[in-house]
Amino acid sequence: MKKGLLLRSALEVIICSILVISIIATSSKPKEQPFVREWSYVSVDSFLSFIDANPILKDEYNLYSLSTIDISENWDSNGNIIYLAKVTWEFMWGCSLYLIIIDNYEITEIINTGIGGNSVYFSYDVVGMSQGDFISAYCSSHMGNGNLVLFPISEPTESKYGIPAVDHDYEDMRLTALEYGLISGDEEQLTASEIYLGGKLHADYIDINQDGNTDIIMTGIQQIYETGKDFQDQILRREYYVKNVYLYNLAEDDFILSDILSERILINSYDRYNRAGDEQKDYRLQNTIVYDQLFYWK
Repeated sequence: MKKGLLLRSALEVIICSILVISIIATSSKPKEQPFVREWSYVSVDSFLSFIDANPILKDEYNLYSLSTIDISENWDSNGNIIYLAKVTWEFMWGCSLYLIIIDNYEITEIINTGIGGNSVYFSYDVVGMSQGDFISAYCSSHMGNGNLVLFPISEPTESKYGIPAVDHDYEDMRLTALEYGLISGDEEQLTASEIYLGGKLHADYIDINQDGNTDIIMTGIQQIYETGKDFQDQILRREYYVKNVYLYNLAEDDFILSDILSERILINSYDRYNRAGDEQKDYRLQNTIVYDQLFYWK
C-alpha cells in the first residue's frame, strides 16, 4: 500500500515538473512579430517626399498643383504588387495615374503613365488576361465622353486597346429626338441626348466563345433624355439594357464588337399622355421589364 502511494506521489511530482518547465519555456519564448506588408511603406508622405527631391517631377503642373492623392496596391497574374497613385489636379476637372516603382521598401521611381481624364468618371483596375496584364482605365473628356482603355503593365505609357464605355454628355441633338420618335418634324426646338446610367458601362473580362482568348463584355443602362424648348429641363423618355460583346481577334490583335452576341433591350418607356380635362402634357411609364437578371456577367 505504501509503495503504491509512493509511486503515485512520484508520478505527480514528475508531471508537475513537466508542466512547470513547459510554462517557463512558453513564457520565455519571444513573441512572433506581426507580418509587415511591403506596400505599407508606400504612403502619400513618401510619394510627396520623392517628388520634392526630383525637380523634373516637381515642375510638372499636374503634380506641382495637385489636390488629392489616392494610392492603391494591386496584383498582377504572377502575384507581383503594382503600386498606382491617382493624382487629382487642383482647380481642374482632371486627374492622372502614376506608377510607383519600389525597391527595398523605398520608392525609386515615379512614372507618369499618361492615363487619366475626367476625375468624375475615372476609375482603374489591374486585370489579368490571356493577352497579358493590363491597367484598365475609364478615360474621358471634360464633357464626359470616353473609352475603357487598356495599358500593358510592361509599357504603361502606351495604350493598347480602347473600347467605347463612357457617355454622360447631354449633347441635345434634334436628330436623336427624331431617331427615337420623340418629336415630329414640326417640333424644331425639341432635342434629345443619349447617356449611360452612372456615366459608364461595366466591364467583364471573360473568354465567352471558349477560344482561349479573353473577350470583353460591357453592360449597363442607356438612357434617352428629352430636352425641353428652354434647353434646361431634362426628361427621361427611354431606358435600354445594353450588352456590348467585344471578341478578341488574334489576326488583328484587337477587340471587335460582335453584332450577334451584343444586345440592346428596351426596358422602360415614358410617353406623353393628356390628363382628362387638362391640356397640359405629362409623361407616364408605359412599359417596364425587370432587368436584374440580365446582368448575369457580374
